[in-house]
Amino acid sequence: PKDSDIGGHEIGITAKDAELLLITANFTIDVFPTVCEDGNVGNDIDITDLDLDEDEYKIGDVIHLDVDVDNDGTKDLDVNVEAFLYDVRQEDKIDEFDSDTTEIKDGDTELFEVELEFPNDSDLDEDDEYIIFVKAYEDGDEDKNCVQDKITVDFVREDNDVIIDSLTVSPSIAEAGDTVEVVVDMLNVGNDDQDNVIVEIVSSQLGITQKSDRFDIERAGDSDDATKRFTVRVPEN
Repeated sequence: PKDSDIGGHEIGITAKDAELLLITANFTIDVFPTVCEDGNVGNDIDITDLDLDEDEYKIGDVIHLDVDVDNDGTKDLDVNVEAFLYDVRQEDKIDEFDSDTTEIKDGDTELFEVELEFPNDSDLDEDDEYIIFVKAYEDGDEDKNCVQDKITVDFVREDNDVIIDSLTVSPSIAEAGDTVEVVVDMLNVGNDDQDNVIVEIVSSQLGITQKSDRFDIERAGDSDDATKRFTVRVPEN
């Protein structure tokens, strides 16, 4: 299969004899991108469980994935785990993870904690398929022991979801009486246009409270960003 065929594919087989008696069977072929360089090799390492911390994720969410890796061999092994979040439609890696090397005693199981994130990307579509591909391999000997697995991730884009994309203060270090500029960059990552949005900055210690004027931000993928600037004075005391 080509790269665009990555994912699960249902295969049907029908057999019939001379009397046209039919026998049918169905099974699934899982097509991977390049994960283990040589595919599954060796019998010493096994991924026994993949466990996500949530049922679904949205923009900016950190995905926590627990990966249980067994050492089924007869000697201790130094093992690495790598993972990447993959957009099947775009044929693109969204985020990647690489663990530290961990020694697994023979016959033991080690838990690897993987963290990946959905970025602020208007091209992400909740109707698309997103898969985390995982490989566990012997450090320095991937050609001898490497096993791969995958798990599907459900992505949702909420109707109302405006996030602060970045926040900067200039200068970042100020003295009493100085004037500083606060710049707030916002992004609408939701499905709906947002009207009458207000940004408020507050510092109870400095006695600062400011609100922006009301403004609109269009839905994700359109004119979905906005910037508001505030000028504040640090009190003399």
